[in-house]
Amino acid sequence: MRNFLKNRSFFFWVIVIIMFVSASFFFFGFRITYPPSLESSWGAIDAIGGWLSAISAMVAIAVAIVVANRQNEIAKKQNEIASKQANIAEHQNRIALFEKRFEYYDIVQTCITVGNLLPNTKDAKAAVSLIVASFETENHILHIENDRNAAYIKAHAIDAYDRVYKVIRCGEFLFEFETAEYLLPLVDALLEIVNMNRTDKEQRYYRLAYTQYAKKVDAELLP
Repeated sequence: MRNFLKNRSFFFWVIVIIMFVSASFFFFGFRITYPPSLESSWGAIDAIGGWLSAISAMVAIAVAIVVANRQNEIAKKQNEIASKQANIAEHQNRIALFEKRFEYYDIVQTCITVGNLLPNTKDAKAAVSLIVASFETENHILHIENDRNAAYIKAHAIDAYDRVYKVIRCGEFLFEFETAEYLLPLVDALLEIVNMNRTDKEQRYYRLAYTQYAKKVDAELLP
């Protein structure tokens, strides 16, 4: 109720006062009457009509000014709201970009760590176990002990590769410099390792190639 009364315009209160005064006069017996002997004065009527026309024009102008000012205030508030929304959207975009870049950086650092540890793995199974332990966010069995266990670990290794590949492919949209030429050979070598479809000699080659690519990324891509 207080807000309703506070936001009313000057003309609203003028109308309210006139209605209140008229109602009070009517309540106390005031009536507009015309005696039979009264003669019509067309000059007076014309004068009153002129005054009413002038007053009506002034009221119309005042109402137009008030409405225009009100519309300007509304437009100003809408512009302020739009500006705030634009700032919020820009801030959210910056946060989203930072999160994407951080995820990318974290994946690249993990790739480099795996490259440093791969030379210590004795065979392809140990290399796949290392990849699963490094890239998966959940805890899994880390050592391959039998064929069933091997299939389980391999499936998670493929999932880890898919995650790495998706993040790395987004690099061209996150940075202004080229990243694919450094990381795609690394990702290709990672795929050959997790597939486990090569001979032991070929697997050693891809592990060595991965390590070399990881060192190149660490030396030339990262600050």
